[in-house]
Amino acid sequence: MTTPVSRAPVRHFRDELNERAMRREWVASRAVWVVMALVVVGALAGMSGSGPLARASSTSPLGDGDATLNYPRFARFHAPTALVVSVDAPETTATTLRISLSPELAGQVDVRQVTPQPDATSLGPDGGVYEWQVEDWAAPVSVQFSIRPDDHGQVGGRVTVAAGNGAPAAIDFTTWVLP
Repeated sequence: MTTPVSRAPVRHFRDELNERAMRREWVASRAVWVVMALVVVGALAGMSGSGPLARASSTSPLGDGDATLNYPRFARFHAPTALVVSVDAPETTATTLRISLSPELAGQVDVRQVTPQPDATSLGPDGGVYEWQVEDWAAPVSVQFSIRPDDHGQVGGRVTVAAGNGAPAAIDFTTWVLP
């Protein structure tokens, strides 16, 4: 009479590899889903050009008023975007508005157009300087710089606004330029 021999379950090395491979595939799949969700949320928030996080502004006191810089938080490499400087100084008696872009900023962007057209421009060690003759300060004065970023990553610098001989307003900002 023969006695039945119980055998231990046979595990094949191939089965263990398949289980590990399936686990890695599941983890990789979930990681890709998370990255895709973050891209969609970022695009909706403003990283693609419009949305609540797309633009920012910074204000600095300027003599009898304020100077405000509106700028994009995110820009695209070689894509046109705008910096808008608004000066609200109804009590000023100055006749000249001077806006200068720092050398760091001038080296990272290409200024394509300035609206309204400046009365005088110069380029020196302090960067690009633009001047306008302003006769009426009753309404805020707004100047738009159409720029094109020439660098990737963090781009920024300082915009200095002066009205007459008073203390100028210096506004620092940073924009992230995406490929």
